[in-house]
Amino acid sequence: MMKATAEKVPEEPRATTDVKQSVQSSRSSKCLLEPTILQSQWGDFEVSIHTPPSLLKRDLKMVFPSTLPSDNILLVPTCQHSTIDLLGRSPEVAEQKDSLLVSFMSFSSHLASLLQSCGYWADYCDPASGLPMVAPDGNVVFPEVACFERLRKYKTSSAGGCRVIVHPEWGTSIYPATFFTNAPLEVLLKALKSL
Repeated sequence: MMKATAEKVPEEPRATTDVKQSVQSSRSSKCLLEPTILQSQWGDFEVSIHTPPSLLKRDLKMVFPSTLPSDNILLVPTCQHSTIDLLGRSPEVAEQKDSLLVSFMSFSSHLASLLQSCGYWADYCDPASGLPMVAPDGNVVFPEVACFERLRKYKTSSAGGCRVIVHPEWGTSIYPATFFTNAPLEVLLKALKSL
């Protein structure tokens, strides 16, 4: 079940002809689904759907060198709300990160299988390494922080020499990760709702 986090998105979002055309021909990023809470069997995920801007398309070609389709790519940035701030270094933080990693990997694996069974390309990056999970030859790290900065306009902070995402409501108590596909918006929405 999907519900909007701030009542910006109707409960039953539909793609219009204009949105379909923008997915196919836009050179700049478009938000097709505002951040929305998706309740799944692996926990709650805040998801949004975007077309990639030109700079991010270039990054995607390096991350998925032999498998990235030439057009109609959609990005699904996800956030899981953690029970603790994930910037610290403690056994509790490590345990929470491991739990959220398992949730994202299960969620993404099932979503990828659903979309691939319909004939669409789908992949996701391991949030711990930044490397693709389905592509056989990916060895370039996906710029997760830059993705959230560009697509969701989230602020970042510096922590121990690394840039981290700051969620507008959850601060740094989040676990961000991104899913990728060339499935049409309607197919992607249906697959997300089935999880």
